[in-house]
Amino acid sequence: ENIYSLSEAGKLLQTNTKHSLRNMALMMNGVMKDAVRAAGLKSIRTGKDGFSEAYGESYWSWANKNPEEQKQFDYAMKENTVQSAAAFLSDWAPSAGNITFCDIAGGVGTMLSAVLEHYPEMSGIVFDQPSVVKRSQEYLQTRGVSERARAVAGSFFEAFPAELGSCDIFLLRNIIHDWGDESCVAILKNIKAVAKPGSKVIVVDVVRGIHGSVMEEAKAMLDVVMLAANEFGAKERTISEFSSLFDTAGYVNTLAHIPLRDIASVIEMKV
Repeated sequence: ENIYSLSEAGKLLQTNTKHSLRNMALMMNGVMKDAVRAAGLKSIRTGKDGFSEAYGESYWSWANKNPEEQKQFDYAMKENTVQSAAAFLSDWAPSAGNITFCDIAGGVGTMLSAVLEHYPEMSGIVFDQPSVVKRSQEYLQTRGVSERARAVAGSFFEAFPAELGSCDIFLLRNIIHDWGDESCVAILKNIKAVAKPGSKVIVVDVVRGIHGSVMEEAKAMLDVVMLAANEFGAKERTISEFSSLFDTAGYVNTLAHIPLRDIASVIEMKV
């Protein structure tokens, strides 16, 4: 008699499995598959991102009108963060354990919660769109860090609220690769305008050109996802391209590069 059972890879698609990727798989196989298809068929000829070609507007604009997609995105980013938080906390360390750690466009606060759990004397802010903040506050409570963390609403394309001037760390995790150069420079300028001297901008993203061929091929595939899901010009970058973004945004210190034990790296810049 033939007996079928779920493989180890299949278990990652279950709801309550440790390191589940179920929601990431659902997101990538939902509307995003249409964006990837359009990127290959149309974007390379038109100069528009794949999602706009498929749905007539950017993913972010479309998601803001579709609350269920917003929730799906939140769930997918939680899973993605769980996968990478351990590497970040193992390979990067703050200058002190009692600083204020601010996660910019940090969603519901999954990464911030992991950092605060690791550093019990640290406080933090998760900064995201008004539509996300209520879910962020609820999530921080469920993680038991709400006494040391708060959610602040705003857009990184506008002037930051003055209370973010207390941040010692501005984390941009998987943010820079979502945008073209002009948008990235605008984000970095807005951080610089509110940041106090001595604070740091921490970018966690894929860095091209630092690994062997297999890893570099995987990064090239991520470039296609960036072309599909985000504004035209979004991409994975080299160290020199990151350095150019900071230079253009008016930062004068030397960029530091810290490879992590996964596909991503830390790019650190002192304000």
